[in-house]
Amino acid sequence: MKILLGSLLFLLMHNSFANTVNICAEDTENLPYVGIENKGIFNEFMDLISAQGDFNVVLHNLPWKRCLRSVEQGEMDGAFAVIHTQERDLLYAFPKKKNGELDQSKVIWQAEYPIFVHQESDFSWNGVSFNQQKLQLSAPLGYVAYQKLKQLGVLFPSNLSHQKGLGLVARKRIDGYVVERAIGETLLRKKGIVKNMKQLPIPFLTSSWYLVLSHRYTKNYADEAITFWNTLAKVRDEHGQRLYKQQMQ
Repeated sequence: MKILLGSLLFLLMHNSFANTVNICAEDTENLPYVGIENKGIFNEFMDLISAQGDFNVVLHNLPWKRCLRSVEQGEMDGAFAVIHTQERDLLYAFPKKKNGELDQSKVIWQAEYPIFVHQESDFSWNGVSFNQQKLQLSAPLGYVAYQKLKQLGVLFPSNLSHQKGLGLVARKRIDGYVVERAIGETLLRKKGIVKNMKQLPIPFLTSSWYLVLSHRYTKNYADEAITFWNTLAKVRDEHGQRLYKQQMQ
């Protein structure tokens, strides 16, 4: 009898831990995707995944670098939204096909990062380099765009939030700010500075966003990880565009 009760308790604990998935996101309101006071598209995705019944997603808002570190160390089960790099591939589990290639069908979103500049700005970006020297541009600390600006030698040496960075561009204090298109456009409308700004025609970066899982989670719950990514893709396909249109109205 004791053995039977012990086995039952183990199974209940296993299912509880497997079904509760702790996901972190940046503690900055990045509407239309991630909200703090108001829900964004990805918040809604997590609610819809929970509503399917297989998972109970608990969302935690953390500073971005701490969020990623928590997934790396297995303190968090996953994080969104993450751009794939070779370095990150070692630190986090990305959805992949059986041949080891990234599974593009499991992305959480396709993202485009333009360079937001002042309306009177006259420099250009050809997709590889800028036509002027001594430019000062910025992007959020810890983002792939931040590292790319640094490699190009045009990074403004300060950690600027989306709101502060775009505000400095509007006041001609820095030359440009790189942020995902819908996030930037939402902030410009909110700050009432749309007429002061424009976007350079060629994106600075185009990337797939993933919800990554920790290696600890995928090792302990391999089947659940696959089911989670499949459920996310289904929710994205069925509700993504509807939620996007609602947010951008």
